[in-house]
Amino acid sequence: MGTRQAQRAVRAWLRAIGEDPDRPGLAQTPALVAAAIPELFDGVGRDPAEALRPIDGGADVEVAIGPIAFTSWCEHHLLPFVGHAQVRYLPRDRRVAGLGDVARAVALAARRLTLQERMTEDLADAIDRALAPAWLEVAVEATHLCLVARGARATGAEVHTVARRPAPPRA
Repeated sequence: MGTRQAQRAVRAWLRAIGEDPDRPGLAQTPALVAAAIPELFDGVGRDPAEALRPIDGGADVEVAIGPIAFTSWCEHHLLPFVGHAQVRYLPRDRRVAGLGDVARAVALAARRLTLQERMTEDLADAIDRALAPAWLEVAVEATHLCLVARGARATGAEVHTVARRPAPPRA
């Protein structure tokens, strides 16, 4: 989306909720939102695996990284959800990723319109493809504004999702 198109969309949204986009407090809002969009949604159309550059870790010990903070966006309500991800894996053939690479992969998986369940799966799939670990666990905990600020208004509620590779057997 171009900057002018984004600004027009924000102005239209402000009018739709009964606001005056030209009043002093909102006059700069369309430009500010348009400027924030590239950063807030820089994961759109990108594979989190692109952030993961495998290196020889020198050991086959369990790696645990986290909590890694993120902000993502609910695709149903266009409201943010905020939380952290934990990544644990056992390297195969000493193949690990740089710690900053894992944090960047979390950011790419998060900075898009998504569901927490899909974000967790996308991150686990990316790490599995890039590193091919012996096993992997990605756990994500988040607070969803769509759950807190509207509907159920469940202040303090967190959503927990976990993806494992290989997946454990079902009972």
